[in-house]
Amino acid sequence: MATRLVVVGTSGHAGVAVDAIERIGGFEVAGLVDSFRAPGESAFGYPVIGPEDRLPAFLRERGGCEFVVAIGDNFQRRRMAARLREFVPKAKLRTIVHPAACVSPRAALDDGVLVLAGAIVGAGARVGEGVLLNTASSLDHDCEMAAWSSLGPRATVGGNVRIGECSAVGIGATILQGRTVGAYAVVGAGAVVLGHVEERSVTFGVPARMIRARREDEQYL
Repeated sequence: MATRLVVVGTSGHAGVAVDAIERIGGFEVAGLVDSFRAPGESAFGYPVIGPEDRLPAFLRERGGCEFVVAIGDNFQRRRMAARLREFVPKAKLRTIVHPAACVSPRAALDDGVLVLAGAIVGAGARVGEGVLLNTASSLDHDCEMAAWSSLGPRATVGGNVRIGECSAVGIGATILQGRTVGAYAVVGAGAVVLGHVEERSVTFGVPARMIRARREDEQYL
């Protein structure tokens, strides 16, 4: 019997998540949640449920579902997961691994992780709740990504790297082995990180340097 999923989000990132779900097979997308879309609309060929406050009635009518929070911004993804749990306290976040990804059987993935096509997760890596590994990103052996952090497309992370909660490593960035990226930090696209990255910082360049501080909830996408 197919596992029924509700996808939270209807943006382009949600479309990528839906593609992965369809390619895996064995899932039924029951609908998509979006605070700014009306019930009865459609997205990616599936019905829009509407805002998250409609979920209790939807689940009473349709039965239990698991959830995929498909929002690209880390802070907003975490916020929406918390909001979801206000209305569905026992909500189960489903981990989705695209069939074209390569995840070591010795890696550990928490709930709600999304691993997209071509992404690699090495042996001994530990990936926290709600982490996003975008297309063709690479997380090498014995790395740790804290909850709600992300790697952009083709970002490359060497072995034994620690990435803090809600931190984002941008498109094509490179982090050398053994480095640490503090919580709520942003490593800009194409940056090459030779040292450690401070928490709540924005870092760019080759080699990467801190440009400025940032707020925990500051948008970066």
